[in-house]
This record gives sequence, C-alpha cells and structure tokens, in this order.
Amino acid sequence: MFLAFHNKVAAQIDTLKFIDGTYYVVDTDGKLLSPRKTFSVDGEEVFVFVELPTEFPGGKNALTNWLAKNIKPDLNLTKDLTINAIFTINTKGFPTSIVAQGDTANGKGREVIKLIENMPRWKPALQGGKTVKMRLALPITFSKIEKSKK
Repeated sequence: MFLAFHNKVAAQIDTLKFIDGTYYVVDTDGKLLSPRKTFSVDGEEVFVFVELPTEFPGGKNALTNWLAKNIKPDLNLTKDLTINAIFTINTKGFPTSIVAQGDTANGKGREVIKLIENMPRWKPALQGGKTVKMRLALPITFSKIEKSKK
C-alpha cells in the first residue's frame, strides 16, 4: 500500500490501520492489535474517540455537498478509485497531519491532500470540557465517468 505524506507525519501513523470506523495498531509483523482511543503525533495526544466529536460546519450533509462541489471530475479514470484521507482536526478546527492512503495513482493522493487542506474550519472535538485534537478517516471516491459515444 502506497502512502502519500504531507507536512510532518509521525512514524506511528504508519502503524495505524483504519477498519470499519476504528483505528487499530498494526505490529511489525502486520498483526492487528487492540483498537486505540488516542495516540501521539509529534509528541501530542490525538483522540480517535471523544465525548463530542469534531464536526464539519453544517454537519454530514454539508460535508457531502462540499466534497461534491470541490472534487474535480476525471474523464481519464478507468475504474472507481477510493482514497482514505486520514487527518487530524486541531483544537482550532483546522485539518493537519494529512495522509492519503490507498490507490494514490494519477495524482489523486495529492488531490485529496489539497482538498482536505482547503476545507473550511471545523468545530473542534471536546473531551472533558476541553477542545482536543481528533483524528479522522474520510473515504473519498472518484467515480469513473462514462464517456458519451457520438
């Protein structure tokens, strides 16, 4: 699996695997270990599960609409392509530590990273009444567009 990295990404991120909405630690032999609620990035605690999760402005429907508006169609795709954008929403609501994971061919990994970088400010997560960093995984699918026959 190829990872496209952006900015500083702690090596520990490479040892996380996102499966069905949960992060798992993967040991050096590829064995899945127990799910994690927090982990460290650049020496700071980042949450995966919190009391009040981070939220895109306007909620899930607004996020879907924003993605639809900002993803550029690609007539050259030969098949549907899904890339997991894995990123942290910091305590100020901005995406950081962005990783594009999956089939990042054709520059789609870089496109996903730019897409996440340009997102509007999110509502930060809360844990114990304090704003905290929260790690998210967002699958983004680029659909093959059938070329019309003339």
